[in-house]
Amino acid sequence: MPVTWDELDRVQPDSFALPRADAEGAVGDGGGDDALSPIVRLARPDPLLELATRGQDPAPFLQAVERAFADSRLELVTFDRFRD
Repeated sequence: MPVTWDELDRVQPDSFALPRADAEGAVGDGGGDDALSPIVRLARPDPLLELATRGQDPAPFLQAVERAFADSRLELVTFDRFRD
């Protein structure tokens, strides 16, 4: 069900009521023309599909993860279950 990026911080996950998707006209219960309605949401374009059509450069994300890992001073040690 399409969720816009600005909704991630303000919409509770249990606000989506797929079992009541056919409950026409009931504002706030996931039916009708309510903004949280599955009927309305499914009619909107999928924001992830839109992102997939554009090329994404993963390098900035990978660099940020590498910096965060280095700053954490954690060490990943290879585990060998057959060692003595």
